[in-house]
Amino acid sequence: MPVHTLTHRTRDPASFIYCDKRDDINRVQVPAERLKQWQTSGTLVADLLAGLLGLLRPDAGDTSAGRWEVGMFRGKKESSHLVLIADGGLSLALAGHSIALAEVLTLEGMGFKLDKQTLVRLVDKPIAGAGDKESATQRRARLKKRVQAEKNRGNKTFLKTVAGDEGISVSRLKQLLQEKPEPTKTRHSRSAY
Repeated sequence: MPVHTLTHRTRDPASFIYCDKRDDINRVQVPAERLKQWQTSGTLVADLLAGLLGLLRPDAGDTSAGRWEVGMFRGKKESSHLVLIADGGLSLALAGHSIALAEVLTLEGMGFKLDKQTLVRLVDKPIAGAGDKESATQRRARLKKRVQAEKNRGNKTFLKTVAGDEGISVSRLKQLLQEKPEPTKTRHSRSAY
């Protein structure tokens, strides 16, 4: 029910709700400590997951599609992009698998706990042809942003840092940053001469 708050210059604010359930009750006082409200967003949940897993989140991209990149998650043998997806509920996508967030994230005591072992099992058993929907051009752009961000932070080993986070070597990172997009192939018609 809506909470109404009356303010007075010499007294503390008083909050109450109007009771419309019974005739003998008008206002029901609501203590200030009961007025705490919590709200979240996809970005905040992705930040929470990245923190619990020790991942570095990439720069926020377009979140209008209900997708938030959490980071590059490494298992014992494989690695994959971990993506938070909002589609009627929250789920995580990695290595071709999709799992409901509620299956791996729980509230225990005063904090959250993440079942990292389940994620490790999923990433180490990727589904054939799986992976995040990131083209080579998108990956190059993302890596360039990451390298630039590390440079801006004053990190002198920016290439080593980014390569380690991506699970690749520094030489491979350099290759990816320097690759040119493949030229578009055009058909040439032959002359009948």
